Amino acid sequence: MGAAAGLGLLSCIALVATAGRSARVSDAVPSSSWLGLLGPVRSPVPSATLGGIEVGAVLLLVLAWWWLLRGARRWPARRLELVGLLWAAPLALGPPLLSLDSYSYLAQGRLAALGIDPYQHAPSTLGPGVWLRGVDPFWRDALSPYGPLAVLLERASTLLGSPVAALVLLHLLALGALVVLALVVRRLAPSAQHGTVLLLVVVNPLVLLQLLGAAHWEALLVALLALALLAWQRDHPAAALALASTAAAVKLPAAFAVGVFRRCVLPLAPWFGIGYGSSATVESDCQLLDRQKVLRLTAVLRRVGPIGTRQVNG
Repeated sequence: MGAAAGLGLLSCIALVATAGRSARVSDAVPSSSWLGLLGPVRSPVPSATLGGIEVGAVLLLVLAWWWLLRGARRWPARRLELVGLLWAAPLALGPPLLSLDSYSYLAQGRLAALGIDPYQHAPSTLGPGVWLRGVDPFWRDALSPYGPLAVLLERASTLLGSPVAALVLLHLLALGALVVLALVVRRLAPSAQHGTVLLLVVVNPLVLLQLLGAAHWEALLVALLALALLAWQRDHPAAALALASTAAAVKLPAAFAVGVFRRCVLPLAPWFGIGYGSSATVESDCQLLDRQKVLRLTAVLRRVGPIGTRQVNG
C-alpha cells in the first residue's frame, strides 16, 4: 500500500507542476504565475516534454489507483482515506488544472459582487483586468449557466480581493465537498465494501483531477446529492428533497434528482399543489424506495394540510 500511495503522490505533484499549463489558451493569461507553475515554457524544456510528463503522470496515477483498488478489501478504509487526503493535498494547493472554468467562476462572482446580474451580463462586461484575463475567450461572452448557490459562492470568493486567494478558496470548497462525500459513502455502503466504494467514488483519478484539480462545481453537487441519499436512507425524505433541491441550486442537472425524490415522496404532490396523471403512475415510480417512509410522511403532511388545490387523481 505504501508504494502505491507514494506513486500516486508523486504523480499528483508532477501533474501540479505541468497540467496547469495545458489548460492555457491564447489570449487567456492567468492572474498569477503560481510560483512559476503557470509561467511560459522556456528552453531547454519544450512544451512537448511537459506534455509527455503530464500524460505519464496521469497513467501512473491510474496505475497507483488500480493497485489500491485490487487490494481494497485488505486495507482499512481509514488508511485509504488518508491516502486520498495525501493525493488531494497538492491538487488543492496548486493552480487550476486541465480547465479554465474556475476563472469563469471568478469573473461571474466579480460581476455579482459589483451588483451586475451574471445571468444577464457576460464576463466581458468587466472589461480588461485581473478578473477577466484568465477566462477562456470562448466563454467571455457567455452568460452564467450555474445556479444561484454557485453564484453566491463565486461572489463570496471574490470578496477576498485577490484572484489567487479566490482560486484557493474554490479549491478548498471542492476539497471539503469531497471529504463530505467520502464520509457519506462510508455510511451508505456495506461495511465490507467501504474501501472499494471509497476508491471508486472519491479517491479515483477522474474525481481528483476534474472535481478537485479543476475546482469544478460538480464536487459540491455530488456531495449534496450523496447527502440527499443518506437522508432518505435515514428516514428523512423531506430533508432528502431539500438537499437535492440545494444541489439543483448549484447546477441545473441535479433537478433530475429533485424530480425523482418529488415523485417518490407521494404526499408532497398535493401538499405543494402538484398533480399527476394517476396514483398508479406515482406508485410505480416509488417501487425502488421504502414505502414505509412515504406512509410516515403522509401522516405528518395530512395534519399540516395541502397548500395547493389540485390533488392526485385516483
